[in-house]
Amino acid sequence: MMSDTALQFIGIPEHFAKWFAKRGWSPHPHQLALLENIQQQKNTLLIAPTGAGKTLAGFLPSLVDLSTRKDRKKSKSIHTLYISPLKALAVDIERNLEFPIRDLGLDIRVETRTGDTPTTKRARQVQKPPDILLTTPEQVSLLLAHREAANFFSDLKIIIIDELHAIAPTKRGELLSLALARLRQHAPALATIGLSATVRNKDELRSYLVAQDNEDKLAELIEALGFYPAVIVGHSAGAALALRLGMANSKFIESVISLNGALLPLPGLWGQVFAPAAQVLDLVPGLAQLTAWRSRRSDWVDRLLAGTGSVLSAEDVSWYRRLASDADHVKAVMDMMARWDLAGFAQLLPSFQGRVDLLAASRDTTVPASEIKRAALLLPHARSQVLRDLGHLAHEEAPQTVASWILELLNRR
Repeated sequence: MMSDTALQFIGIPEHFAKWFAKRGWSPHPHQLALLENIQQQKNTLLIAPTGAGKTLAGFLPSLVDLSTRKDRKKSKSIHTLYISPLKALAVDIERNLEFPIRDLGLDIRVETRTGDTPTTKRARQVQKPPDILLTTPEQVSLLLAHREAANFFSDLKIIIIDELHAIAPTKRGELLSLALARLRQHAPALATIGLSATVRNKDELRSYLVAQDNEDKLAELIEALGFYPAVIVGHSAGAALALRLGMANSKFIESVISLNGALLPLPGLWGQVFAPAAQVLDLVPGLAQLTAWRSRRSDWVDRLLAGTGSVLSAEDVSWYRRLASDADHVKAVMDMMARWDLAGFAQLLPSFQGRVDLLAASRDTTVPASEIKRAALLLPHARSQVLRDLGHLAHEEAPQTVASWILELLNRR
């Protein structure tokens, strides 16, 4: 058995070390290794047979961290999110957690949230979140659609996914993967733990636990090329991508020129349901093919473009029809939209310390100029300008005008 001193040295607090000793237990090496990994914010897959202390290993980092934090009483967010494929398993885990929490004398609140949870309890959980929430993939998606989602997940530190091998390769796993991407937007510093008793392909499950964001892929490309741009010009969602890249690592980018940048969530109810709806639609079999077929046989693309506030030439419109008639292109757009969730992004804008020039278009109905000006107030070093008589696709309806504006901004730097 390890001594109290040895346990403390490897990250176990004194009262935890004494608890193990009192019980005549000694932590398994995989429990200590997982604790160390999560303390270093490393996403970790733990493969251990039933009876090897897998559940305690998964929750030990949460119990240790919560026992040392004095500011939890003021938090309006959960600390740990446990996700199980079965609601019955979540209930069992709650019972199993009660023993160490009670025996250690920890002031930690654990609750479950499933389809059977009463409405009154669900409402109370949002207003006064527990420290640890045990739930299912479907409930996570519902919580992310709640108007208080940004607050509810703002201080999320750890996600534990049980029976990962049973979730990841399924449709529920695809939906949960999208939810994980949204959770990382609310809480960028969170760490994920995958628990499994049996695994065929370890690499696939490891990659499931790691963020697969577009800015990460762009950063990898920049690193591979060894070319670090001083300025990135981004349109719509591309502007948000550029800012997130700069937030991740300032060496990638010094400043951004945003053209009709989509930097804030859509206002009102539509902003709350857009991401969940896009995720569900992305999972509908054959929808991309149906959309492509419809594009070849109706004028909906023309009407969609007209709704942006831009006036395009017949040739430009024909190119959009060709793109919308390609099922692979439509599927790629659907995948992007399913991951394009700006909830919580506004809270991150003040962290970008580079210079940002925000170009808005007066006729833009997709990202109104008023939203561009509102985003400018959240960025420490931003200024905004409005391009008159242009819409969301300003760079396509008046490329020379927009190029002149961009060159002028570059010359001022």
